[in-house]
Amino acid sequence: MNENDKTHIFNYGGTNPKSIEDKTQQFSNSAGLGNSDKTVIIGQGSSTKSGANTTKRKLAGWLVSFTLDEAGTDFRIFEGKNKLGRDLSNDIRVLQDAKISGEHATLLFRGNELFVQDELASNPSYLNKQEILPGQTVNVVDGDLLQFGDNEFIFRKACK
Repeated sequence: MNENDKTHIFNYGGTNPKSIEDKTQQFSNSAGLGNSDKTVIIGQGSSTKSGANTTKRKLAGWLVSFTLDEAGTDFRIFEGKNKLGRDLSNDIRVLQDAKISGEHATLLFRGNELFVQDELASNPSYLNKQEILPGQTVNVVDGDLLQFGDNEFIFRKACK
C-alpha cells in the first residue's frame, strides 16, 4: 500500500485532529493528495460549508440529558450563539425527538451568562418546568433544568 492510498488527517490550527469541529471533505487530484476518492479530515481553521474560516470558540458549558439516553449524553455549549434543533445545520442537534423543531431554540453564552430563546417552536421550551414563551429570552444558571420536546437537559457551566 502506498502513502496515497491512506486516509490523511490534517489539523490546521489545533492540536487534536479528532476534535468535534473536524470536517470530512473530498479533494481532487490537483490538491496533491493522491486519488480523488480519499477521505480527508481537516480540523479547526479549515473552510466550512459556506467557505468562511472557522474560529475556535471557548467551551462555556454543557447540556446533559438522561432522558435521551439513560447512561447520559451531553452537548457542548460554546461562547456566542448556539442553535438547538433537529436540522443538521444546528450546533446542537437532537435528532431522536420529533417534538423538537428544526430550529427550536437559540442558546447565547455572553458575558459569562447563558440565555435561551424559544424560536417559535411548534412545541414549547421550558426552564425549570416553567414555559418559555415564543420569542422570550430567559437567563439560565448552572444546574437549571431545560426541556425541549420530550427531553430534559441540565445546564452545567464550565469552570474558568
